[in-house]
Amino acid sequence: MCLQNSGQKHLFVGFDSTMEIGLRGPTNLFGHPTDKQLIELDQSLSQWDTDFNKAQVTKIAFGHFPISFSALTESGKSIRDVFLKHSLAAYLCGHLHTRFGKNLKRYYHRATEESPLSEHYYQFNMHQGYEIRSDKDNCSKEAENVEEEFWEWEMGDWRKSRSMRILAIDDGYVSYIDIDFRLGSKSIIILPTFPLDSRFMQRASASCDFKRHVMGASTFDTVRTLVFSRNKVVSVSVKIYDSRSGHLDVVFDSQMRRVSANESRGDMYLVPWNWRAFADPSPNRYWLQIEVMDITGDTSISQLRPFSVNGFTSKINWTWKEFFVMGVQWALIYHPVLWCAIALIFSLLLVPRASVLLFKDQFTYKYLRPNGNQLIFFKYLVVGFIWLFIELSRVIIVWYLLLVYMIYLLVFPWLFGHPITEDSLTSSMTFRGWILRLSIVAVKFSMLALQMSWSLFSLTFVSRYCPQL
Repeated sequence: MCLQNSGQKHLFVGFDSTMEIGLRGPTNLFGHPTDKQLIELDQSLSQWDTDFNKAQVTKIAFGHFPISFSALTESGKSIRDVFLKHSLAAYLCGHLHTRFGKNLKRYYHRATEESPLSEHYYQFNMHQGYEIRSDKDNCSKEAENVEEEFWEWEMGDWRKSRSMRILAIDDGYVSYIDIDFRLGSKSIIILPTFPLDSRFMQRASASCDFKRHVMGASTFDTVRTLVFSRNKVVSVSVKIYDSRSGHLDVVFDSQMRRVSANESRGDMYLVPWNWRAFADPSPNRYWLQIEVMDITGDTSISQLRPFSVNGFTSKINWTWKEFFVMGVQWALIYHPVLWCAIALIFSLLLVPRASVLLFKDQFTYKYLRPNGNQLIFFKYLVVGFIWLFIELSRVIIVWYLLLVYMIYLLVFPWLFGHPITEDSLTSSMTFRGWILRLSIVAVKFSMLALQMSWSLFSLTFVSRYCPQL
């Protein structure tokens, strides 16, 4: 969908990476884009790129699966690379919604230097890999489109969470607010559109915007907000707080005026300010808050949000649950984890058996037990764990059965069934994925969700029950 207004262009592209074959849960845990889909996505996002008017284009994509739960294509390509190529404003997705936290957001940025290999598999916070520009960086108009970046914002769902998001585009700056209707309906909704929240909406290119606009009039000259109200609004005011002293001290307090020629469904309010006075290297020194009162006397206050006119980003860390679902690239990490687990289990089977054959009866519990002056509980646990595996390797029948079981997991099918419909052809699955025969053509699908589930079950069986036999 393409929109054009007052010289601004907005492009919205939907993307569905759900498998056309229609596999049932839990195999729909991951999105599976194809090379054809990525080519079509690239073409859709390329609209207006050859426009000679060079009008600013704000690109927003939306889809179901987050990037951390999206597999690579057959040729090893990722939707992340397509989004970076076009420098999206944001990618809106669902799937996880708010079940794992409210900070399911991630900022992607193409680093000028090659990033460590570990960052391809995981990152510990939503801004990892982002470096603040120095004053010597090129921020000329010719370099304006060099920045490759985008935000990924997970959305809450209406069915379970009664959550709704309002997205606003103000002169290319994208902001949003999430509304939780489980707390009741709201008569007033406030969405500040500028300056942006330095935690969740700031982009690396914003620092260049600051440097380019220092020398003259620009969109920085006013504080702007959208107000949605059931009743007539009487007053809208803005307050800016300075937190340098450790307390929130009011440094700017002013009434905002309504923009008469407003084409949005909400009312736009703005007020001029000396934005150069708020330039500071700290991204969370200044905090913004909007207060609205309607004709009934009802008052609503927006959440305090830090901002940085310099374009700097305030770093936010995930909780462990948020990191687990947003910081880990499961499609990339699955096979390394699988082979590490298999190698570990084989070593737990083979090393104790080799120790018994080489050292005969030397490794007894009495031999392994710590000295009397080192009676530490942890050491007893470690020694007991080693002793159990050594004793297990002495039971030849059980040891051979476990070894055959591990070889079976690597060589033979794990299960047979009807993964699509009950009337479909019987298919088999190994650690490489499902093998479906459609129209006498064998097609392999990397169904990571079910693979991981069965891998964990099968490998856990060996590691958990070996010591107990």
